[in-house]
Amino acid sequence: TDSVNLQIKHIRVLTLVEDQAAVAHFYSEGFLAPKGYKPVYNYLARVTQVFVKEDGKWKVRSSHWSPVVGGSGTTQNALVD
Repeated sequence: TDSVNLQIKHIRVLTLVEDQAAVAHFYSEGFLAPKGYKPVYNYLARVTQVFVKEDGKWKVRSSHWSPVVGGSGTTQNALVD
């Protein structure tokens, strides 16, 4: 099974179109051990996510995760539906 213990810090949200689209910037740090992969003990990444409101619900439509110097990122790729 996956083992994840991540904290989200320093969240900043920018509205692109009121009540329709926004971008969130934040840091994600902690421990990550996905099944079948080596654990990442010092996970630290800068994250940017684009949110769009569809059928009255906010959905993530794009994500970018960049490792921060001094931390470890992950080499995994994932698609969110």
